[in-house]
Amino acid sequence: MLNLLRRHIEQRRLSDAFAMAARFLQDHPFAEGRVRLEAIRNDYDLMLGFMQQGYPDAQRPQLYVKLQQRLYALAQDIDLWSLTREKSLYAEANRLADREHLSPEFIRSVLEGFVADAAMLSLDNETQQSRRKVLYERHQVFLNRLFCALWTSPQWSEGERRYYEELLLSPTIDQNDVLLLLSAVMLGTMNIFDPNKFLALFHIYRQAADEPVRQRALVGWALVLPQVPLSAFPELETEIRQLTENEEAMHELEVLQKQVFFCLNAERDNRQIQEDIMPTLMKNNNLNVTRFGITEKEDDPMEDILHPDAADKRMEELEESIQKMVEMQKAGSDIYFGGFSQMKNFPFFSKMSNWFCPFYPDHPDLATTSEKLGNERLMQFLHHAGPFCDSDKYSFAIALSQVIDRLPASVREMLGTEEAFGPMVPKEDMQSPDYLRRLYLQDLYRFFKVYSRRGDLKNPFDRGSHADASAHEIKAQNYFFVNSFYFDDSISTCASLRLQVGWFLMKQQQWDDLDLLRLNYEEEAPMRFDTYLLSAYRKLHHEQYDEAAECFSIALRYQPDDERAMKGWARASLMDEDYQTAADVYARLLERHPDSKSYALNRCICLLKLKVVDEAVNELYRLRYEHPDDKSVQRVLAWGLLWQHKAEAADKEYQTILAHHPSKEDCLNAGYCRWFLGDVAGATSLLRQYADQENGNEALRRELFDDKQLIASYGIPEVEIAIMEDLVLR
Repeated sequence: MLNLLRRHIEQRRLSDAFAMAARFLQDHPFAEGRVRLEAIRNDYDLMLGFMQQGYPDAQRPQLYVKLQQRLYALAQDIDLWSLTREKSLYAEANRLADREHLSPEFIRSVLEGFVADAAMLSLDNETQQSRRKVLYERHQVFLNRLFCALWTSPQWSEGERRYYEELLLSPTIDQNDVLLLLSAVMLGTMNIFDPNKFLALFHIYRQAADEPVRQRALVGWALVLPQVPLSAFPELETEIRQLTENEEAMHELEVLQKQVFFCLNAERDNRQIQEDIMPTLMKNNNLNVTRFGITEKEDDPMEDILHPDAADKRMEELEESIQKMVEMQKAGSDIYFGGFSQMKNFPFFSKMSNWFCPFYPDHPDLATTSEKLGNERLMQFLHHAGPFCDSDKYSFAIALSQVIDRLPASVREMLGTEEAFGPMVPKEDMQSPDYLRRLYLQDLYRFFKVYSRRGDLKNPFDRGSHADASAHEIKAQNYFFVNSFYFDDSISTCASLRLQVGWFLMKQQQWDDLDLLRLNYEEEAPMRFDTYLLSAYRKLHHEQYDEAAECFSIALRYQPDDERAMKGWARASLMDEDYQTAADVYARLLERHPDSKSYALNRCICLLKLKVVDEAVNELYRLRYEHPDDKSVQRVLAWGLLWQHKAEAADKEYQTILAHHPSKEDCLNAGYCRWFLGDVAGATSLLRQYADQENGNEALRRELFDDKQLIASYGIPEVEIAIMEDLVLR
């Protein structure tokens, strides 16, 4: 119902919206909502009355939009009111917020007061340490309360938006507090869209001087971007369209889009690590894990005698595995997700705000952890240089404190050094926008993937589960470049960046996501080439060979010498059974690469299909001489020899092929060969092997029909083909 109510408001059918809202409020005890609805309706009736009496009013369009905005805000607050009664997470946060005692003046005084009080304290004596501990405990309690108040807050007015923009941009507020509160604002409008919260995130991104603040605000507004233009809030579209003219901002958005896809692939990457990398690491580590603790393995005195190079081989394997993970991380993969996602069951993570809190050693919920570790250097190193996202740093510290007593002395000594964390990210990279965004996205992904009560929230990383949204709308939550209302392909910057995202998706083989990327084929010539080429690869993947060939050929009109397009055109034409075109294009490719076996072999296949048999076989003999062990060349040569009616020579080739793991197609073609040589029993056996591997009789019937011209050329009548079919399939 609420979706329909919002649709009425968007479509400017306010009478229907008033009636629907009234019916809802009549059945639900939301007293404030009824008062607000009556006030809006009275103002609307006044406007209607003045218009009916014929009074001109230049301000009428603006007044209408204001009424539309007020009604939209009411619809959203009705949604929030419903959630506080249906979802326990909302209800608890709403109670904890205690908004009556959170005036703007009080919020500012507490946040600024904390900075001043913390600066006054040092850690020189035990008394001040105690006071510092109490200060941080009280402040964290307040922050958690303010966090809950913000993410469950009703729709903001313009005045509230300006207040929070100024507050979160203020240099007198602790940066950690700002980052936490930005996450609260994002969560609030992610679940119930609020134009003013969205604009606050957008403006903070444009104006913030601190890079961590800018990047958290960017992630925030990008993930809550509305999927349709809001007619009551035209400034949203205006401001975002203006952003598209800023190349630096659009580049950041492009990189963010790719980073979001890396997050979505975290589980896929984790499987690769578990299957390809971790077995090697576990096999070559030097520790024994027992129920009594972790101990170092003792050296085997016989190993140096029996296997003198074993240690070097283990070290080489270990380094290769570690390097694979380093390369994955450099590319953007979330290599720590698999391990740390299993370490989120500590009580620390039962408090929702802790998932978004930047890591700092003074966090009150880490007090016991710090005491157990007794290693201030480790905590500081983890704070400033640890290669993990914030929630993983908390997991690491808490988990380590629970096993610290059982670690070998050598491992405890190493803690607090760079070696404890493996390959480190250079310090300059850790301050880069890309790195800051990546770590924050990893925090978000863990929260929405692992948090025990995540079911009460909308998930921006969802791949498709909302009953009230289409598959495209769900994808667009984490795929903002398909949002044509704000990122229009008619704008050259947007079109260019969409293409960059498209190439990225193709390299990642994320074809479903690539299918959603609308491409503009009317761009300038340089971009047209990329557009048609990308589209051609997509169609080739989906086995739309005729359309793929057409796109490749069009791309070549813009760049006639591009080898990628030529290779793709040849491949698509071959698969589309346009053998003449494929042969011609492969011939052009061979002019550039006369030693290319694959181009020559594919051209020979085309020539055989075109019945240019002698030329094809001569070329295949050359390839066979140059590549004597290549089974692909041998297979095509054998098939060519059959077309030359040299069944004896073909049979020799097939006997060699059958002796080394033949495919089902090898059985089929070798069966033809035996048949043509008069060995009906041998032919029957091989053809039956083909039919059995193909799991059905229709496949054999189809092949016999397709190859009837070759079979007939050996003088075998159609009646014998039918008899052979019965012999094989009976």
